[in-house]
Amino acid sequence: MTAKDATFTAARPPEERESEFIASEDRWFKPVQVRTGPDGALWVVDMYRYMVEHPEWLPPEGKAATAPFWRLGDTLGRLYRVYPREANRGRFPSSAA
Repeated sequence: MTAKDATFTAARPPEERESEFIASEDRWFKPVQVRTGPDGALWVVDMYRYMVEHPEWLPPEGKAATAPFWRLGDTLGRLYRVYPREANRGRFPSSAA
């Protein structure tokens, strides 16, 4: 990040321009949100579904072919914690129960 007037500009370092921050060969991997968690790590929410599109928006020829798969994974999901290797992973805050 570089300061520019009253704001900042961000650019990827040259050594990272040929890769993605997070990627997977798993076709069900659907990252839908990234947040900083209470431990300071980036938390990535993965929807983990076969398909996200609603069948209503598929072309007619696609509806029949994908019908058996429309709801696959609707009870699944994953949460990843992303942090640098050298980081001292923080602990979760204790709840006052």
